[in-house]
Amino acid sequence: MVYEVAGTELVSFSKTNIHLSESQEKDNESYVGMMEYVLSKPGFYFSYTFDITHTLQRRHRFFGIKSQFCSMPLHERADERFMWNTHLMQDLVVLPELHRFIVPIIHGFVCTKKGVINGNCIKFCLISRRSTQRAGVRYYRRGIDNAGSVANYVETEQIVFYGGNSMSFVQVCNV
Repeated sequence: MVYEVAGTELVSFSKTNIHLSESQEKDNESYVGMMEYVLSKPGFYFSYTFDITHTLQRRHRFFGIKSQFCSMPLHERADERFMWNTHLMQDLVVLPELHRFIVPIIHGFVCTKKGVINGNCIKFCLISRRSTQRAGVRYYRRGIDNAGSVANYVETEQIVFYGGNSMSFVQVCNV
């Protein structure tokens, strides 16, 4: 089961801003405004049980090579290229007792539909994952950096589950 983030709330660690200078207070308001703007946009998805940061092929490859992969917490096996809350989790990952509360979040699109073909159930999933590296508005974020990350990279995967089998087609795009 995959869920879309319906709402967020920013909670300040400090009860007051008295300790901030006028310049720091302006910066703080600006940063909070930017965070609220980004978090108010649709397209953030997560799952408690299903790793939506990896393609079906990568998941099968990892399960075959690394037997301990499936027993790892979701955030440890997630693909950081598509995990939009990596920085928010940094202080929590060092505490193993909190690992069950750490859930990777992707930005993109997820849709799942069920149907019946010849009396057999079929499930179709479409998952688009936006990369966290060099994300930005088209025409403002372009090209490639020295690490090989391209601007606005998106990986779109179509998954079909039918008759006990799973099939996947992955398409990549950058603009």
